[in-house]
Amino acid sequence: MTVRGKTWALVLLMLGLSGAIVSLSFWLSARTETLLQRTLIAYEQLALATRLEAAVVRERYQLSQGVQTTMASDQLLAQLVATVAREVAQLEAPEQGGEQAELASIEALKIARDTYFASGDDKDWRQLAQLLSAFERAESQEIQGTLATLASERDRIGGFVVAIGALPLTLAFWLLWQLFNQHKQLEREVQRRTLKLEEQAAALAAVDRQRRVFFAKLSHELRTPLTILRAEADVAASDGTTEHRRQHAVAVMQQHAQLLSRRFSDLLALARSDAGELVIAKEPTELAPVLDKAIALTQAMAEQKAVQLQVQLDAIDDVEVLADGEWLLHALMALIDNAVKASSAGHAVTHAVTVLTTRTDQAVTLAVEDEGPGVDPAALPHLIKPFEQSGSYATEQGSGLGLAVAHWIAEQHDGQLLLENRRPGGFRAALTLPVL
Repeated sequence: MTVRGKTWALVLLMLGLSGAIVSLSFWLSARTETLLQRTLIAYEQLALATRLEAAVVRERYQLSQGVQTTMASDQLLAQLVATVAREVAQLEAPEQGGEQAELASIEALKIARDTYFASGDDKDWRQLAQLLSAFERAESQEIQGTLATLASERDRIGGFVVAIGALPLTLAFWLLWQLFNQHKQLEREVQRRTLKLEEQAAALAAVDRQRRVFFAKLSHELRTPLTILRAEADVAASDGTTEHRRQHAVAVMQQHAQLLSRRFSDLLALARSDAGELVIAKEPTELAPVLDKAIALTQAMAEQKAVQLQVQLDAIDDVEVLADGEWLLHALMALIDNAVKASSAGHAVTHAVTVLTTRTDQAVTLAVEDEGPGVDPAALPHLIKPFEQSGSYATEQGSGLGLAVAHWIAEQHDGQLLLENRRPGGFRAALTLPVL
């Protein structure tokens, strides 16, 4: 063979190798892109399954409260079916059989969910939870499998690069570079979307925690009016009660019934709120009527526990604050409620709770002082946290939310709540608010 023939043979061989390399490169690129698309869809299905679990829990709670809502889980199940259809579109015919199992799992989830909400049986709820967990595990295994395949494909690409490294074909090197670059870009896209899903899940978890804590706080506020309603009802039903006292008891019960009606309206508003917060409707508010009402509404509870409720008020008749009067009333009632419990717990003698006010040009302070045993100094910083109790407060079997509620209301009004022990004994809670 002549040199010219050898040259043409070498050229034809290189062209053939180039064509094979180009074909193999495009096949690897398409295969990698398909695997990454399936991984993204699997991540989306896992996120939808997590949201479905949260939606079922939320719907379960709403149904327990008598709230009729559109089932969000219906929409999530429909979205899961749509993602399976998208996943099938990414597969070749021999690989599509596995997706029938996902559709069967989704149908089983729908049947289990409908069965539970029809029966309300905890056994059905456990079955639904087990199906959700199994679906999430299956999606996690699919993600791990596709990621392992991607790693294997990446190793094959690396070997391919080594094999053709000696070939003097700039085009082949360029194609491989583009292949690796595309692969890295798709990996970064997977990581970016995964991080976004994690952030969204964390945000949903934070909103859910905020809802649970706030519901607990609001439940604590509902318990105080109910306690006073029972006390006033006992007074009104007593044979030895005078007509004037009976009328006063009925008036107090009416006031607290209105208060409970508003709290239940707030609960319904909170259940419909996307942000998990209630709006504080602040407006210029005279402080003296709010304080007088708080004292009047807690007087019966103090009398029932043999605690004297004393009042030492500075001149606050002309003091106005920017506040929601109802929420401010609840903060004051929570402070007095805690003080009465601390003063009455375990004492055979009568103790007093003193409500006093002080004012400056910029602020007014509403303080409640009791004669109880006080609080462990190490526990003081934690009393504003939900469910924290210390000393005599724990003996009343309360929820540990009274001071947390008052602290939250103080913050919403640009004020502060100061908690401290008194000397020689007792506890002091002081709510300071800016004046207009």
